Amino acid sequence: RQRQMCIRDRPQPQPWFYRTDVGEEVYGPFDDDDMLYWFDNGDLPGSLQVRRGTEEVWQQLASLGPRPFGNNNNV
Repeated sequence: RQRQMCIRDRPQPQPWFYRTDVGEEVYGPFDDDDMLYWFDNGDLPGSLQVRRGTEEVWQQLASLGPRPFGNNNNV
């Protein structure tokens, strides 16, 4: 019998971090809901550099597609 995964057993998504340019101050951590809210309200420019967690590569927000935050994020 296969054990069903409980919500608390699921791996938690890595938080988001952002910076405005290479070498600039890093802001975060933020969860998907915060980032999605700011994104939907036009507060995050496409040139913003974002990453999940502290080990991922920085990417420009515009390169992540039309809906980068939430359940179907690309990173």
